[in-house]
Amino acid sequence: MTTSLETKSRRLIIVGDVQLSRGLMMTVLVKLGYDVATAATAAEALTLLSRRSYALCFVALDLEDGSGLALAETIRKARDIPRALPVVIFGDAWDREAVIRECERLSLQGYLTKPISISRLVATVRQNISQAAEPRLEIEDREALTNHIDLDHLAQLTGGDSQLQAELAELYLATASQYLEKLRDSITNCAEDRDHWRKIMHALKGASANFGARVVAEVARESEGSTPSPEVIASIENLVAEIRSVLHKAPKSDL
Repeated sequence: MTTSLETKSRRLIIVGDVQLSRGLMMTVLVKLGYDVATAATAAEALTLLSRRSYALCFVALDLEDGSGLALAETIRKARDIPRALPVVIFGDAWDREAVIRECERLSLQGYLTKPISISRLVATVRQNISQAAEPRLEIEDREALTNHIDLDHLAQLTGGDSQLQAELAELYLATASQYLEKLRDSITNCAEDRDHWRKIMHALKGASANFGARVVAEVARESEGSTPSPEVIASIENLVAEIRSVLHKAPKSDL
């Protein structure tokens, strides 16, 4: 059973940037099992923060009703919000150094510039939240996994952090499954729509390449311009299943 402390440690809030980073950030973090709340404005954020405890707060530099840094300063001074709440600013700035100085002055936990990569986002969350129960990826059959994944790329992406590798692997498998479902739907519902097929396959290729699943990425690349085919889907499904199978053999991993 999940305790209230464990639930709170998974609870995040993202403020601002509704259509861009907030959507992507929320999608990634929810897939990794975090409870994510969102607020479009500083006023909405302050209401949410005063009513509920959060483990981490992301704030966009520019908000509909003011400055993200001004909101962060208000959060730090608010009596009904814990001063220990980690706050991370994200977005683009003309003067990056000035933003960093303000973050330091307000004792904020960092500044993420765009584009925000998945690895930087997850690493930031992990740096600011206690993650004692998170899965770790300890590769037992390295040779079998090397047949499917560029482990050097994965190590570089995560700085060799096995816990972050496990989280990204979990995210990749969930994302690949979603794209496979969309590919199956593309045959069932729009068999003649090659553009729909191409867009999904292109997205799968990108996700696979980013993670280092080079074999899946190559098959997706070769299939972008092909006719929608159940055989192609079955081939990719088998590859993803093999990756999942090898990862499941890693000790201490819940993947």
